[in-house]
Amino acid sequence: MVIKMKMRSILFISIILIYLSIPLWNFNNLIPIHSTSFSNEAFRFISKGYNYDGYPLITIANGTIHGGIYMKTGVYTNYMTGGIKVFNPDGYYGDPKFNIPNGTIIWARLYVGIWAGTPDCQGTLNTSINGINLPTLTIGPQTDSNPTYSNGHNVYGSGYGAWWVSYNITNYIVPGKQNNATARTASFDDGRLYTIFIMVVYKNSSMPLIDYWINEGAVCLSYEGNSNTISTFYGTVNVSEIASATLNVLYLVGGQGEEDYLYFNKVGENSYNASDPNQLDGNDVAQGDESCAFDFETFNVTALLEPSDNFVSFWIGNEAFLRPAGAVFILEHKEEDNEPPIID
Repeated sequence: MVIKMKMRSILFISIILIYLSIPLWNFNNLIPIHSTSFSNEAFRFISKGYNYDGYPLITIANGTIHGGIYMKTGVYTNYMTGGIKVFNPDGYYGDPKFNIPNGTIIWARLYVGIWAGTPDCQGTLNTSINGINLPTLTIGPQTDSNPTYSNGHNVYGSGYGAWWVSYNITNYIVPGKQNNATARTASFDDGRLYTIFIMVVYKNSSMPLIDYWINEGAVCLSYEGNSNTISTFYGTVNVSEIASATLNVLYLVGGQGEEDYLYFNKVGENSYNASDPNQLDGNDVAQGDESCAFDFETFNVTALLEPSDNFVSFWIGNEAFLRPAGAVFILEHKEEDNEPPIID
């Protein structure tokens, strides 16, 4: 009996050691999965809402529809000078309006970016959409226990106090109308808003057939941490049936005039090469030209399309901090093509 108990203990300890040896945040270890809506890939990461290096951009939604994806930021003046409307002495307020296209709403997220000031403070975020109050969130400090990659609300904290918050607002969007959002912070050491951003997937039978992948997270590339992150859109593509391929990237933080690099379907390197067709938008991609630090960029990558597992690679360059916060990949089919892709 004693021998059996010792053997079981040794086996148990061995399993634990093997588990601990697996890199939790190594995105390259992911195995392609089957998905048509909210991606099971997201459930591979079970974590609380703060990690200095952030959270990899992984697929939380993908599918094939006749329709489109509406993406828009609520643009404010320079957040670094306090240009966003002051809510009270220790918080900030924003109230953007979004004109949502006609169609049937499939999936929708409201994103709010917050600069807390430090990673050790705690504050609250109150948000609404079309007059409906969303859950009040207590955010921070580093022991934050909010979920990540869930089908509800998610909180991604990183670095020295940057927070990226997403809300599921699918049931609250009114198509073909102006939709109004609000967000206000309180009790943070700072609390300024980087942006309020909306993303809506909608069906419309009069529009082309598209395949889409929505990758969510909040990576913190820094001078003292990681310099590169890759986000993959897993699946097989019949390139001959595609009319256009579009890559959209979101940066929670990225400074204008500071070099950073972006590659499509190439890992690339932390430098600029003007003759490399896989390097996008020169040597300063994230220019923080929407509400200062936040940036949203769109690229036509049709000529770079691969038949499977297309991906985007972010490099920090000489930025002190670069925070990729989303990647959306859209394939528009040729008119005669009505078959969905194979999602591996």
